[in-house]
Amino acid sequence: MIKLIAAIADNGVIGHNDELVWSYPEDLKHFKDTTMNQSILMGSKTYDGLPGALPGRTTYVLTRDTSKYSNNTKITAISDALELFKKFKSSKDILYISGGKSIYNNFHQFADEMIITHINEQYEGN
Repeated sequence: MIKLIAAIADNGVIGHNDELVWSYPEDLKHFKDTTMNQSILMGSKTYDGLPGALPGRTTYVLTRDTSKYSNNTKITAISDALELFKKFKSSKDILYISGGKSIYNNFHQFADEMIITHINEQYEGN
């Protein structure tokens, strides 16, 4: 199963310069609780904004430079994205599409479900 998870401000903003522009601990807790013990997919810019791989999850980073990442992060090259989706489409395991903008734009159509947190404010950003 494939699910998309995102937080979106009233004006459609999901971040600014590859970073979150808001801090809502309850939303971060929701993300953690929802994705724990599952797999997450994100782009390299989103991953680079994190302190590292998120504990308790298998992290897939879509990038053209797979040598840039190592350790406990599982890398899937952008050309292999369809194979990853095929694997999860026919599985009871869940892959969460978790950003950023180009990942959402290019792959939202593969999601069986979307989990959207609406941030009831407007922010400057992308």
